[in-house]
Amino acid sequence: MRIACSLLLILAPAAFAQQPGRLATLQENVEQKTTAWDSLAKTLESRLARMLPCDARVRTAIEDVSAASDARLNALAQYWQTAAVQAHADVQSVAKALADQDAAAREIDSSRAEAEQQRIAVEAQLADLTESLRARPQLSDAQKSLASIAEQSRQRAAGAEQESARRAALASALRDLQTALIAREKAIQTEMAALTVETARWGDYYAARIARAHTECSITNQGPARPLKKKQ
Repeated sequence: MRIACSLLLILAPAAFAQQPGRLATLQENVEQKTTAWDSLAKTLESRLARMLPCDARVRTAIEDVSAASDARLNALAQYWQTAAVQAHADVQSVAKALADQDAAAREIDSSRAEAEQQRIAVEAQLADLTESLRARPQLSDAQKSLASIAEQSRQRAAGAEQESARRAALASALRDLQTALIAREKAIQTEMAALTVETARWGDYYAARIARAHTECSITNQGPARPLKKKQ
C-alpha cells in the first residue's frame, strides 16, 4: 500500500497535466461514427437492389456509406493519436521518476554506509570505555553519554537501512510500471499501423464498389455513371 501511494505521489503531476476526459470523449465519438457507418453499410445492398443500374442515387448511396466510413476511420485515427501521445508522456514520466529514485537511492546508500561505519566506530569506543570503567569508575558519566550516542547511531543505521529497502521496492515497482507502459505504447503503435492499412482497404473497397456500379450501368447501355475517384 505504501509503495502504491508513493507511486501516485510521484506520478500525480504528470497525471494532472493530462486531459483525463479527452480519450473518453474521443472513444464516444468513435462509437457514434461506427454506429452511423454500420447502419448505412448494412442496408446498402438492399437499397441498391431497389434501384436501376444507372440511377443517380446508386452513386449517392455508395458515397454516403464511404463518407461514413471515412468519418469512422478519422475518429479512430484521432483516438489512437491522442492515446499514443498520452502513452508516450506516461513512459517519459515514469522514466524520469525512476531516474530520480535511482539518484535518491544512491544518496541513501551512501548515508546508510556512513551511518553503519559510525555505528561500528561508536560501539567499538563504547566497548573500550566499558572495559576501562572497571578500573576507572569516574568514567561512568562518559560511558552513559557514549552509550546514548551509540543508541542514536544504531537507530540512524536502522532507519537508513529501512529507507534503502523502501526505495529499492519503489524503484522495482516503477520498473514494472515502466515495462507495462512501454508495452502499452507499442500496442498502440501496432493499432495505428493496422488502422492505416484498414483505411487504405476501405478506400479501395468503396472505389471498387463505385466502379462496379459504373460497369453495371455501362452494360445496360443507359449511359455511364460518374466514377468515384480513388482517395489518395
